[in-house]
Amino acid sequence: MKKPILIVRTVSVEKISEALDLCLEKWPGHPLIVATTANRSKELANDNRIDRLEIVDTGPRGYDRIFHLEEHLEAVVFPIGNKNGSGYGNVFRAFSSLCARNFYMSPYCRDFRSMGRLRLKLKYGTELALEELLSVFGRIWAQRLIRGIDL
Repeated sequence: MKKPILIVRTVSVEKISEALDLCLEKWPGHPLIVATTANRSKELANDNRIDRLEIVDTGPRGYDRIFHLEEHLEAVVFPIGNKNGSGYGNVFRAFSSLCARNFYMSPYCRDFRSMGRLRLKLKYGTELALEELLSVFGRIWAQRLIRGIDL
């Protein structure tokens, strides 16, 4: 039996539909699993292209908890709504520890870009570090604005 493809739902139902078609074309005969939140699963429950839905337990910031799956996967696909994956650091982090042969970004759900595990870690590490750094500057700026001090 062929190893499954895991598609992480991060985009609208229309865009995930395009990603499903791309996956079926690239990996014919592989089962498709879609990881999604409980409140978004109903939109995909009757899609015959999907073999199984995996409900993801998310935190207050979306996909901010590590996702575990015992199966070995052929690929993990991240459909994204921009060109380079900016803003998806939490998603990459949550799914980067899965046992998969390959990881792919699918910008605008049009094609696949291979991402090694190291690249995933660098993307989310950089994004999270920048978020921390910029939040410090944001707090300082907010305090100055509250006090009425010109920058």
